[in-house]
Amino acid sequence: MELDYDFVRQLLLHIEAKAPLQGLDGNDLYKFAADKNKNKEDLEYTIIKLVEGKLITANLRYASNKLQRIYNVNLTYQGHEYLNNIRDNKIWKNTKKVSSKLSSVSLEILKSIAINEINKVIGL
Repeated sequence: MELDYDFVRQLLLHIEAKAPLQGLDGNDLYKFAADKNKNKEDLEYTIIKLVEGKLITANLRYASNKLQRIYNVNLTYQGHEYLNNIRDNKIWKNTKKVSSKLSSVSLEILKSIAINEINKVIGL
């Protein structure tokens, strides 16, 4: 399965805007994903990868090797830092344009490209 970086950005923005201190629950996230034309598997895969990448914290409950429940979803400090680099629509658009020259990129490369785009805007 491929990680959709546009969906990652949208999801991080949503978590930041909507998460109470105790975090979001899966019901909110599944509804958000559906509103973005993403299915249950897309959301679950993205959540798992964002936890692995330490951009979010989440409690994930499994049964029979299948994800059954997502709850207490919040951004980590790293998640806030990443989001702050890609939050601006113009920076994100330029970041995607630069990264489209490559066959694949990691979140770290996207972050580096975004920082470079920010530096251009502020004249560094």
